[in-house]
Amino acid sequence: MSGRLARGAPVRLRPAAPSWSLRTTGLVMAAVVVVLLGTACSRERATPSASTSTTFSRNLDSVDGQAGTIRLLHVYLASPGERGTTHIAGAGAELFLTLANTGDAPDTLIGASSEVAGQVLVRDGDAEPTPQLRVEVPPGGVAPLRLDTGPHLELVDVAEPLRSGTRVSITFEFQSSGSVTLPVPVAVYDGRPPTLPSDPAHPT
Repeated sequence: MSGRLARGAPVRLRPAAPSWSLRTTGLVMAAVVVVLLGTACSRERATPSASTSTTFSRNLDSVDGQAGTIRLLHVYLASPGERGTTHIAGAGAELFLTLANTGDAPDTLIGASSEVAGQVLVRDGDAEPTPQLRVEVPPGGVAPLRLDTGPHLELVDVAEPLRSGTRVSITFEFQSSGSVTLPVPVAVYDGRPPTLPSDPAHPT
C-alpha cells in the first residue's frame, strides 16, 4: 500500500511554475523602453533645424551670417559721422547688408528686430519707410540692401546712443530659413565709402 495515499491524509499541491519570471518580465520592459527612446531620437534627427552661423570680416567692420539657405553678407550699421559722434537716442541708424540665396526656392526677409530700436524698417533712398518689412530673395540670386540712395534697412527710434566701434544685436527672420541673430558693428568713420564684396553671391 506504499503507492497509495492513506485515507484522510492531506494532499499537498505544488504550485505550477509561472511561464514568465519577474526577471524575464523586467528585461522585456527594459527592451521596450530602449526601442521607444531610439525611435524618438531618430524622429528628432529626421527633422533638422535650420543651420545658423556667424563670421567676422578681417578688419571687424562688418559681420556675415547664415540662416538656412540665406547668407547675410557684409552686415553693418552706418557710421554716425566723425570721431566722437553717435547715433543719438530717438533718431535712426542705417543698416546695410546683402542677402544671397544659395537654395533652389525663393525666400523672404519678413522681419528684423533689436532691443536698441523701436523698429527695423526698409527704406528706398530718402523715401518714407515701408510699414511692412518684406524683402524677397530669388533662388540663386541676391537682394542688395547696401546703399543709402537705394533700398536698405534702418533702425528707427534708437533707444540709446550708438557709438562707432560698438556692436548691436539684431535678429533677422526669414519666411522659410528661420532666424539668426548677429552682433552687428557700428562702422567707424574714415572718410571713405565702405568696402563691399565684388560678387555678393560668391564672396572671396
